[in-house]
Amino acid sequence: MEIEGMRPRIGITCSHDLLDVLPVKGVVSYHLPVDYVRVLREAGALSFILPSGEEKTIDYLDGILVSGGGDINPLRYGEEIEGTLTRVCPERDIFEIQMIREAYKRDIPILGICRGIQMITVAFSGTLHQEISSPIHHMQPQPVSM
Repeated sequence: MEIEGMRPRIGITCSHDLLDVLPVKGVVSYHLPVDYVRVLREAGALSFILPSGEEKTIDYLDGILVSGGGDINPLRYGEEIEGTLTRVCPERDIFEIQMIREAYKRDIPILGICRGIQMITVAFSGTLHQEISSPIHHMQPQPVSM
């Protein structure tokens, strides 16, 4: 945990998928909205983006922020796929489940935002509703305030 005079080190999980915008169209990348890093900086923390497959990074973290993103594969929580899934990433699902469980074992704080709270639920054997109809718009218009 935080040592006097040191900023807490927070790892942020990120999306991992194929970009479909020019000039990087067709490039697989890790990406994350800048606001996650900005808010942690404003709170006095150092942030680190955690790419899938880097489980050992937990040795250097004081907390984990499981970010928003695409859908979690329903097979991860014991259900068949119903309907349409958006931006599913098996590597990210596996990585986040491992990181969440290990952080819990080590008593490292975990915060989930949107997809992140769903992933925390799945990591501890919970289930989700795959499709929820609602007139509420999920995505906020820019600029997003946190």
